[in-house]
Amino acid sequence: MRTEWGFTHLISLESFNDISNGYLVDDCCIFGAEVFLMEPNYKCECLSMIKEPEDNTIIFKMENFSKLDKKYYESAVQTIGDSKWKLIVYPRGHVESKGKAKGKWIVCPSGNAKFKGKALSVFLELVEVPLKRKVYAEYKLRVRDQINDNHKEFTGIRRITRDFPPAHYLFKVESFSLLAKIGVEKYESDVFEAAGHKWRLSLYPNGDNKSNGSGFISLYLVIDDTENLPLTWEVNVSFRLFVLDQIRDKYLTIEDSDGAVKRFHWMKTEWGFAQLVSLESFNDTSNGYLVRDCCIFGAEVFLVERNCKWECLSMIKEPEDNTIIFKMENFSKLDKKYYESAVHTIGDSKWKLTVYPRGNVKFKGKALSVFLELAEADKLPLKRKVYAEYKLRVRDQINDNHMEFTVERWFSATSANWGYPQFMALKVLHDASKGFIVNDSLIVEAEITLISKVKRFS
Repeated sequence: MRTEWGFTHLISLESFNDISNGYLVDDCCIFGAEVFLMEPNYKCECLSMIKEPEDNTIIFKMENFSKLDKKYYESAVQTIGDSKWKLIVYPRGHVESKGKAKGKWIVCPSGNAKFKGKALSVFLELVEVPLKRKVYAEYKLRVRDQINDNHKEFTGIRRITRDFPPAHYLFKVESFSLLAKIGVEKYESDVFEAAGHKWRLSLYPNGDNKSNGSGFISLYLVIDDTENLPLTWEVNVSFRLFVLDQIRDKYLTIEDSDGAVKRFHWMKTEWGFAQLVSLESFNDTSNGYLVRDCCIFGAEVFLVERNCKWECLSMIKEPEDNTIIFKMENFSKLDKKYYESAVHTIGDSKWKLTVYPRGNVKFKGKALSVFLELAEADKLPLKRKVYAEYKLRVRDQINDNHMEFTVERWFSATSANWGYPQFMALKVLHDASKGFIVNDSLIVEAEITLISKVKRFS
């Protein structure tokens, strides 16, 4: 019942055609796909995620900005979905909170005292949060460039919960508080294998201070056993990290909100999240992350292999040797139902003309029928199509006042020919003054002016 998924609004044509974005360069573009199988051996939970909800933008215009003297300012409350939200802006930087405050996330800067008087601080706050209710949101915090539209904006980290465990590794830490108290900066797990490589998890129980992780649990994925790889090695993966909610038996899943593929190489051997989860939230026993001083982390790693197949679709205008000329001599003596020209290669496709001298089907005895056919269409890969713009023409050999029609058509194995069963009335065709038949010869042509060509690479 459902054989395809995708995006009707993948990218706007305006953005796509803007050469500065790099999507369309020299009239060439490249698309791609990644498919990961998730085995259906898990329990199912239904959560509605509303994409692009109505009235989804909070606009907070702060006038007389230079004269603002309060510590912070709040926007009006706005309902999006079934939740209420507001913006909080600290014109001269935020001091009190370190990263996450209750119900709100700081994005720029991290909120340390060192930014007071040096940076603008911006929060999105969820208003009126029901007890233990969690609301997931993907959002952009933006300061508008009102002149050039070169806005400053940030996106967050994607956090969702799911029932089934990580596919590749679980890392249990007992007596977590003792690990945190002894002052160890980080602890690396044993090696585990996933996606054809060896990995470790690197845990910072008190946060990775060098990467703005103060006040958070920091967790990274580290590639291991790279000594035998060539100097120019690189491994591209998509990964998720997890924290188990032991009370509800659900896994908090953390990944980049844009689903970015991470490239591991000799100069960059770890990726992860300095702000995986705040220590305040982690140590709150009601959240289930730390139960009886025990916590469980996890990882999934999916390899994005470089041996992908390529397909290049080209639209060739005025291809070489693009005209099929079919000269039919002794035309008055032709007695077969139809005649076919020799096969002619144009682009990387083979074509031929099919002509019915006395008409095809209901126009039999009334008109000349002319068709262009994609030869060997049955040899095309499944569902492959070939596009052609072409002219079907009967030459006026005296006055050059040719009879012709222009066609735009996709050809395939199930639709291999296209033309006109009533191309020209036989009465007009045989009128000697028209010049279509001279010395008992008729010349029929197909001129292909635009054709698609597909190349596959591995």
